[in-house]
Amino acid sequence: MRCRLSRPWADTVLIGAVSPAQLDANLAAAEVSLDENDLVETARLSVPPEIYWAERSALPWT
Repeated sequence: MRCRLSRPWADTVLIGAVSPAQLDANLAAAEVSLDENDLVETARLSVPPEIYWAERSALPWT
């Protein structure tokens, strides 16, 4: 199962590449296939938006 196919609402991905090497790496990621176990595992790593933004806004460089 491709990750983007499991998220039909996500039709655009902002990759933010700042170098040709990063762009190549980001484009190669489109070929990665994740199975259901991979998706469950990566979902466990997610942080709720309110916590993410609270932590990010507390960083000294923001």
